[in-house]
Amino acid sequence: MDTIIPEDSGYIIRDNISFMGHPDKVDLRIICETEKDFSLKKIDILFSCKRMSFHVFGEVKGKRLILKRRIGKKVFSYVLFLKEKPYAGFSFIAVKDLDIKKSFNLSFFDPASMAQRNITVKVVSKEDVKIKDAEYKAYKLRTELLGNPLDIWVDEKGRILKIKAKAFSIIRSDPESAMKNIVASDVYKMIAIETNRKIPDPRKVSYLKVKINQRIIEIRKEKLPENPPYLIPYKDGLREYLLPEFNIESNSELIRKTAERIIQKERDPVKVTKKIVNWVYRNLEKRPTFSFPSALETLKKKVGDCNEHAVLTAALLRAVGIPNRICIGLIYLEGKFFYHAWNMVYLGKWIQVDSTLNQVPVDATHIMLFCGNIADQAKITGKIGRLKIEVVDYSYDKAD
Repeated sequence: MDTIIPEDSGYIIRDNISFMGHPDKVDLRIICETEKDFSLKKIDILFSCKRMSFHVFGEVKGKRLILKRRIGKKVFSYVLFLKEKPYAGFSFIAVKDLDIKKSFNLSFFDPASMAQRNITVKVVSKEDVKIKDAEYKAYKLRTELLGNPLDIWVDEKGRILKIKAKAFSIIRSDPESAMKNIVASDVYKMIAIETNRKIPDPRKVSYLKVKINQRIIEIRKEKLPENPPYLIPYKDGLREYLLPEFNIESNSELIRKTAERIIQKERDPVKVTKKIVNWVYRNLEKRPTFSFPSALETLKKKVGDCNEHAVLTAALLRAVGIPNRICIGLIYLEGKFFYHAWNMVYLGKWIQVDSTLNQVPVDATHIMLFCGNIADQAKITGKIGRLKIEVVDYSYDKAD
């Protein structure tokens, strides 16, 4: 948080963040309008980089947060039902002293998952924090978010100075100082999980047995139905997996027309799924992308990592009436297990597919941890740095 501006009815809070060292210029601007108690009234979020942009704005109305996302000239609406009043982060500290050793509850809007988060925060101590040549009076706070224990240092103006988690630390800095300390690295490789055995030809693996934190898990490659389980569009339920979501804009005319062009007159959901997965695989440039994935934005830019592949695949499938959801988990590659996203499609039974690798169904080195919408996907952060994987056994299809 950079600035708190008092208003007659509350406050205007402005926050500008630049992510230094990324290949693209990445900036995040957040403006909040709050009540006198710093509960949220309005929010405006603008995320921009060379290849992607993300603009979300919203207003609290009673028990609802009415959110809108602008993509080009199109605006998509989304309603988040609130369990309690959300607050603008730790900004209230600027006007309130905290009691040491006491705890308080904090509800806030999380733009990364488009969800309301509720956390319990313990005030550990008040101490001096030195960052570069400056010293700050700060509260040390302790909490847990999405399974991650966090220590957070917040100054008397409500600004976050430092965050320390098990897998990472973040320190507030000015752009010039940050650039001096940047070490070029691939974030995906940094958080990948080392394992005990190499798996040759992992894309052909049909059976995998692993031990994850002392728990044995066996995975077998799924089999596709021999006959069409239904004709699209699917009409026998599973409605929530056919509807558009905040980042899966399957009701977009562009997405709908693209899907129809891909499948032509085909109505067998297995063949349609193969066509769409193959199209996404062939038409998206494979590139790590620092963004909030959107199916429509991805379709326009045609670039992205596994997250962009998964949301676009989900939207195209839903646009033609095939229920599906997004999976978040791990995949074996080059001696490590990497965090990855793919899809689960209903073809008479749930079958996992991967448009990043053009697999229908996926190989058995895909280890699903979560499955659901954008809010569910954020849970993966609670696993980073906390998993140990041992490969016990693996095998291939006889045909391979």
